[in-house]
Amino acid sequence: MHRAQVAVRAATTTMDGDIVVNLGPGEYRVAQTLVLTEADSGRNGHRVVYRSAGGLVGKARLLGSVPLKGWQPYRDGIWKVALPERMVFNTLYENGQRARKARFPNHEHHPDMPTARGRYLVSIDGSPKAEKGEKTGWLTYRPEDAPPVTDVTKMKILLFAEGRCDWFRGVRQVRAIEPETQRVTFDGSFWRGVKAQARFFYEDELEFLDAAGEFFVDETAGVLYYMPMGNAHPDTLRIAAPVLKTLIRIQGKSRDLCVENLHLEGLGLEETDGSPDNWWAAGYGRRDAALVWMSNTDRVEIRSCHLRNSGRNGIMMVGHNTNNRVAGCWIEHMAVNGVTLCNRFTSPDKKTATQDRCEGNRVHN
Repeated sequence: MHRAQVAVRAATTTMDGDIVVNLGPGEYRVAQTLVLTEADSGRNGHRVVYRSAGGLVGKARLLGSVPLKGWQPYRDGIWKVALPERMVFNTLYENGQRARKARFPNHEHHPDMPTARGRYLVSIDGSPKAEKGEKTGWLTYRPEDAPPVTDVTKMKILLFAEGRCDWFRGVRQVRAIEPETQRVTFDGSFWRGVKAQARFFYEDELEFLDAAGEFFVDETAGVLYYMPMGNAHPDTLRIAAPVLKTLIRIQGKSRDLCVENLHLEGLGLEETDGSPDNWWAAGYGRRDAALVWMSNTDRVEIRSCHLRNSGRNGIMMVGHNTNNRVAGCWIEHMAVNGVTLCNRFTSPDKKTATQDRCEGNRVHN
């Protein structure tokens, strides 16, 4: 893709027709985000098109991950593999299925709500409304919900702090678990406090790894531990770790220097990493990630593409984006949203996000 981009840029200055890059069927592992700028625009009324050759939708697959090989048995159905130096990730894929960080209690699949993350524990009570500058919080858990390990290394708590009806979740680093008082202390407070019946679970601790599809990354040793979903040797299970958070970034220099007349057609876009950040922590989209992230664009079309297994979003249009079209795409298994449009940052006296259309797409899970 990067070599094709160089060739396209050299040809756009004298365009007298569309420039089409045909990607043959197969997997294209993308080691760094493909950044398309105004230099990649179609000119003279013509388009630059990146497409799956022969109209074979989803057969040319761009993946933001690397396959992992060299697995060795560890214990009790868990395998381990050495990772490249400083490689850390928040999600993992096995043969196109998303794996989970090791957690307690274990995930319970609900066929009617396949993206639900329960089972959850519930609190007895917790820290009150946070004072300014408060840097820690706590909750009291029920005796029957005592975690199987209290020696904390990397452990996080995922918490809906305001009770059973809350949809505002936070992920916090666990500082300590005190069995005598049934108290969990964690970094970072919640401004409205932690209430009774707050839903939560623990994750990211090796001793929680006891179910198929769970993994744990030992960052210090550079080792991944994983219990596969499949029964074969892990080297044959197409286990891949994401190396990118955004696969394609389409970003013009300004509202007056947009990326224009650019089309993505029939591509498969897959397997990126995520983060635990909330929408506001990701700058309301500005620092967020997606399979395709867009800003300062005009007449960009994403058509008949298959987007799956994003660690964050499918397609994001953030800030100034006009006359763009997302049509006929199949978008599945996103960690956050399928298609997001946000013009929060455009002032009313300037151009804004207008005439962007989403038509005939299928978005699920």
